[in-house]
Amino acid sequence: MEYRLAVGARRKLVFVAATFVSLTAATSAFAQTFIAEGTNLSADVSPQNGDIAFDLLGAIWLLPVDGGHARELTNVVKPARSPRWSPSGSYLLYESADAYGSTTWLFDIESQQQRALVRSSASRQYAAWHPSEERVVYSAPRPTSSVDLWEIDLQTDLRWRLSHAQGNEIDAAWSPNGKNLAYVRQDDHGWSLILRQHGQAEIILDQNSAELRVPAWRPDGSLLTYLSKNQQGFELKIAILSDPPVVRIYSQRERDFFLSPVTWIDRQRMVYTADGKLLTRRFDDRRAQPILFRATLRYSDATANRETSKRELSVVQAPDERFVIRASRIFDGLGGNYRERVDIEIYKGRIVSVGPRKEWTSANVLDLGDVTVLPGLVDVFSTLPKHPEATSGAKLLAYGVTTLVSEESVGSLDPAIWSGEEFPGPRIIRAAGIADSEQDYVPEERPFIAVVPAGGMQTGRRDAARWRELGVPILASDWTVGLNLGAELLLGTESLPASPLGVKYQDLVTISRSGPITLVSALADAGTPGVMALVNSRQAKAFGHNAERMRRYNATPSVLNGANSVVVGSKPNGLPAGMALHAELRALAAAGLDGKSVLLAAGRNAANVLGVERQIGVISTGALADLVIVAGDPVANVADTLEIVAVVRNGRLFSLLSLLERGRSPADVE
Repeated sequence: MEYRLAVGARRKLVFVAATFVSLTAATSAFAQTFIAEGTNLSADVSPQNGDIAFDLLGAIWLLPVDGGHARELTNVVKPARSPRWSPSGSYLLYESADAYGSTTWLFDIESQQQRALVRSSASRQYAAWHPSEERVVYSAPRPTSSVDLWEIDLQTDLRWRLSHAQGNEIDAAWSPNGKNLAYVRQDDHGWSLILRQHGQAEIILDQNSAELRVPAWRPDGSLLTYLSKNQQGFELKIAILSDPPVVRIYSQRERDFFLSPVTWIDRQRMVYTADGKLLTRRFDDRRAQPILFRATLRYSDATANRETSKRELSVVQAPDERFVIRASRIFDGLGGNYRERVDIEIYKGRIVSVGPRKEWTSANVLDLGDVTVLPGLVDVFSTLPKHPEATSGAKLLAYGVTTLVSEESVGSLDPAIWSGEEFPGPRIIRAAGIADSEQDYVPEERPFIAVVPAGGMQTGRRDAARWRELGVPILASDWTVGLNLGAELLLGTESLPASPLGVKYQDLVTISRSGPITLVSALADAGTPGVMALVNSRQAKAFGHNAERMRRYNATPSVLNGANSVVVGSKPNGLPAGMALHAELRALAAAGLDGKSVLLAAGRNAANVLGVERQIGVISTGALADLVIVAGDPVANVADTLEIVAVVRNGRLFSLLSLLERGRSPADVE
């Protein structure tokens, strides 16, 4: 076939007996160990020789069906997951992903070459083979809407849509004869297992208010296995394709089923993944047996030199006027609850005092009534307008963003101009690429974050080490790169994977020992509750901002266990800066964070990871006078963070109306 990359005899793999020993690597910063247990393993059995391909710590590994030493496929694009053998066993499909989307790859086993088949903004594509080995089915999102099934012809790259329902269609699987299609649909009615038979109407085999996932065909086409969620986790079920179909629970013995389809060795023997293990079972047996494996892992053990340098933010062009902000309540970012009936004294760009209301003779009092005062919002990984102007700062400030971290250049614009009265805007903090030379920056202008680019698996550990020695934290776009480099900041909800029950097995327990980890949100997409309502805000209407964004997740993500803290970073969601931060705040709330934690993610937590704690992100004596004044109760309703009345930046108060007027350009008006 034309898409084949090489033909020849396969080399036999040599395996050694399993021993479970830990070794120290040649350098003190990196260690080597043997892993015999994995988190969220996905496995598939080769129809050619029975080799098992499975994913572990973002790599694809090969293993004999009876276990032994696993060999890593070294050429795959990491992080790699969900390997799927072609019907002939000559090729593997797999996915790679980062915070910006995912790619499905076709890997030739003999030549070790590969090509990208599908690139998508979606976090998952759930690719699977047609038995002809000529086509691949996958899931892809419509803009701002549902996820549909698509197919691609491997010889011509032609693509066509297989579904167009209101819900999300995922986990497609063709029958062994290539005539019938099983898949999962998620819509307002819950989850459904669908069977589309050749030339016939769809049949709903099972429905559930909770997840139904990963259908797989028995080789004779007589039944489907799939996972069904219950109160304890997932259980393995079968749908017998009789007339009418019959659904039965097959196994509840495993505690923690992983979301990977069952793969069949033959009509009687199967392999699946659960409880950190690869498991094999005959169809009529009561229990599964583990397939023991050993994978050699070299990982970062950079527990030293991970302290973020403390930095001092300067006050530029601060006014001499002393004034007091009086409001009903403040969220100071220090304690858990609101402080009520408090006066905030401001002088020369800093907060001089925070205390109970009193009579003032030496300062003007601005009594703002029934409002809430918050610390200025901080976006630790953002984008700048494409062509920033002096008036662009007011657009960002109108969203309450008083500090913004970006790799991008402001061109000929001096960002210090945004500290003044005429052209207000946020404080711009510099991030650098991890491959940049630290010698390019004078010490006082040294970047606050070093960023590993998306797909930057080739980045050297030495680059990370030299930034770490300077106290500059590393931000990585996916967890495999981040943990391999000992990064302090990991971008996106899937940066710290855990099993469906929230368990981390030996692989992640071992590799996560390198130190504290902060999760940078990057959660928002077109499906985030309330994100489309952002276009109706006064800010968006004034500046012509819209919230058009591709669907990235087929369900609302969760903030997974394992991070020491969460901060807001908005660049991957693709929305205009400012609006993008508020989309992330809503996504964090939808992911399960309470209102206080959401505000801390854009305040005190962000300041801590930047090494500027107690200077921004809090309302306390000595902090910089960057504040957001909103109507409503943002702890109870995070959307109230956009009900902005005024913003204090660098000790100057600007009403929202003033910022809207300052930020409007002729193009916005038009």
